[in-house]
Amino acid sequence: MTTQLIKQSPDSSLARSAGTNDRAVRYRKLRSKFFTDTMFATKKAKSLRGNTCCQVFVSDNDFLALYPMRQESEYPLALKQFAKEVGAPDVLVCDGSKTQNQREVKLLSTQMGTTLKKLEAETQWANRAELAVGILKEAVCKDLRESGSPIVLWDYCMERRALICQVTSKKLF
Repeated sequence: MTTQLIKQSPDSSLARSAGTNDRAVRYRKLRSKFFTDTMFATKKAKSLRGNTCCQVFVSDNDFLALYPMRQESEYPLALKQFAKEVGAPDVLVCDGSKTQNQREVKLLSTQMGTTLKKLEAETQWANRAELAVGILKEAVCKDLRESGSPIVLWDYCMERRALICQVTSKKLF
């Protein structure tokens, strides 16, 4: 079985159409659908590292990855880091926010070989990342309360909880 990730047209000369961009083969390919959403902390809870939000990536097989960000506009950097560490998914489903549908993100997803799909407005229930955000927030609030940690450590606790979710076995094949 063969896969061709960088397609060339057969009727053009090889020297002119062969580009040096190898992003489609640089990243590990994930044969699943990933959902993404931006999770915001409370306005009072700017972390010690200066983070105010996190980007959450959730697969259809309940794999979870989380990347803290200082601003929502850092989404392309979080997407690049996700592609480097985890891989480039076949399909990436996002909501209708401006940062997740900007030109830079569309170009990056095309270069990685990922199909970018946008959910319709007012359909939060269709985004699996929304469910993961709710579960993460509840777990982190519980962890912070039980340990007596200050709210400014929320991003460390989020990363810890995401790692726990990644290594915990689930009732999936």
